[in-house]
Amino acid sequence: MPPSVPALTKFTIDHIAPQSLGGEWPTTLEFTNADEKDEILNSWGSLAPLSSAANSSKGSSSWDSAKGKLGHETIYSTTKTILPSHEKWNQKTIQARTAKLIDWAIERWPE
Repeated sequence: MPPSVPALTKFTIDHIAPQSLGGEWPTTLEFTNADEKDEILNSWGSLAPLSSAANSSKGSSSWDSAKGKLGHETIYSTTKTILPSHEKWNQKTIQARTAKLIDWAIERWPE
């Protein structure tokens, strides 16, 4: 059964790598300064739609933990495709996803 309209319209935007980097994230992402951190973590490639419940459940989980939780919990196909298609989540991954999303948006809305 497809999700209800309220379920599809009430969502949050999750920073896939959390904004407050704890655990393995500082080593995984290796930002050189706060500006670089903000630019990468707030780029389109680092964001994904999630239900409020899934976002709360994920919190600042490690990438492996987040993949395990969200691959089964989210109703958004965009998010479902991120999780299994990336073994790692780092600056290169985020930048590559951002570039793909930009290309997709330009093709989708050329004007």
